[in-house]
Amino acid sequence: MLSLGRNDRRKSTAIYIEEREFTMERKTARVSKEPEVRRQEILDTAMKVFMEKGYEAATMRDIAAAMNVVPGLCYRYFESKQVLYDTVVEQYVKEITLPMIRALEEDQGKTEESLEQFLDSLEQLFLGMDGRERYHHFFHKKENRHLQMLLSVRLCEAICPYLESRLGRMRDKGMVKVENLSLTASYLLFGAAPVIENDGFSSREKVACIRRIYAKVLNP
Repeated sequence: MLSLGRNDRRKSTAIYIEEREFTMERKTARVSKEPEVRRQEILDTAMKVFMEKGYEAATMRDIAAAMNVVPGLCYRYFESKQVLYDTVVEQYVKEITLPMIRALEEDQGKTEESLEQFLDSLEQLFLGMDGRERYHHFFHKKENRHLQMLLSVRLCEAICPYLESRLGRMRDKGMVKVENLSLTASYLLFGAAPVIENDGFSSREKVACIRRIYAKVLNP
């Protein structure tokens, strides 16, 4: 039996990999999906892989393998893992903030409301969501602390304009005493973030603390 030299072994390995990827491509080529459906499938699968392996360890090849497609398909939609992750976070931010945005806009058309009623509505919303977010456990892992902080900033930035508008309407009704709406909205959101992210306290302990701060700031 003839032994293969190093170059021959490399060529054989390269051919094997090419044939394997070609086989995978042929197997998956029959499955045709609309671009938006395929794009969402990549996003959902990517987050599952990130949760299993961690963001740093996960690769685009891992994501493709979990979908049983070639890596080139993922790169066709997202040029890098970072871009893919950023897109997942952007979608997740919209998902999480939607209930809060709706709550902040629901007063439009109403003539009467008190600060206590406003705080009651935020409290109920928080108690219903805290710890139940789809990717809560991923972002609250110790090794993902930096990702959690970045997510927190994105969440606050997304909600801030809506809270500012709500505070403006409340001020017009004489419900709150606020001079600078933009700064107050930012302070309330970014100030509450460390409390919300602290898993050492129960949801009720967190909301009680935040509520006291909001009441003092909005009605000194």
